[in-house]
Amino acid sequence: MARPGADRRAPPLPAAGVWVRIAQFNGDRGSGLALWAWKVEGGPAVLYEASVADRGSQTGWNGFWRIECEQGALQYRGQDVEIARFDAQQPEPVPLADLPAQGQHEVLRQFTSALAGGPAPETVGRDNLKSLAAVFAALESARSGRPKRLRELLG
Repeated sequence: MARPGADRRAPPLPAAGVWVRIAQFNGDRGSGLALWAWKVEGGPAVLYEASVADRGSQTGWNGFWRIECEQGALQYRGQDVEIARFDAQQPEPVPLADLPAQGQHEVLRQFTSALAGGPAPETVGRDNLKSLAAVFAALESARSGRPKRLRELLG
């Protein structure tokens, strides 16, 4: 099944660039599809697809992630991580580290521990500035229809 707007091809991406195409359909209900092509300087090209029009159960806060590689995929849903090898019938569960808390509870635990003088959390705001720059680059690309370099936003 062809998706609306799927016939438009992404322009060539500059190193460390972002291109986004958003297709609106379903009238005024706001349903749509976003395709996000992201080229990492010195690294892989990434294609991210998001849709609010899929049928079925709602995805949790952290979504469902499937990262495809040469021999299979790494899948994450909720608190479960699996390796789905292309030559295997069933995915293999990946044992997770035993942490005092999980998900956002663990992030908040690390944050409050750092506030009380403990070690810096694994995820800090300074690192997330790059993620925020990628979001702003994606918004600008969606508005303009052209790729956007992250360097322009990071300075």
